[in-house]
Amino acid sequence: MMIAFTCSSIRRSLAAALLLSLFVHEAARAAEVAYPKENAQFTIQVPDSLKPIYRHDSLVLRPTPEDGFVIQVNEQPAAASKVLGALTERVATQMKLTDLVLGTASEAENQHEIECTVMTSTGKADGVPIVITIVAFSIEDEKHFTIQSVGTAELNKKHSGELLDIVDSIRPD
Repeated sequence: MMIAFTCSSIRRSLAAALLLSLFVHEAARAAEVAYPKENAQFTIQVPDSLKPIYRHDSLVLRPTPEDGFVIQVNEQPAAASKVLGALTERVATQMKLTDLVLGTASEAENQHEIECTVMTSTGKADGVPIVITIVAFSIEDEKHFTIQSVGTAELNKKHSGELLDIVDSIRPD
């Protein structure tokens, strides 16, 4: 009888711990951020591991300034899905990357039915592998945006889940 009581107690304790961990994870998971700051067109869920900073014409998300990984949200003058290669080349030029290999664009839809075009490309900065991912999407076919992530291959691997969560959370305002 004592064994059954112990097993039952363990089950209750595990269930309580699981519920608590789900609650804590949900509470610490993300903050809702609107973009653009004035006249917001959409919101995203920003994981607590990233700090959102509004700039004049963009929203920058990064773990720490020293981390070397950055996600940036920008409004574009036209549908960026058609010019992902040119946008990637511009980023590569600004970063003085060598050995740029453009990825293949692919289509995806997030949980809020926002159609996204995604391209991941690679290059090198002083011999260090760099990954550039650009996600292009439109809100109501009128407003066009990109979410760009740039970092070393190692940091990209570390933060790729955060980028996926952000893209999946894009919701028209």
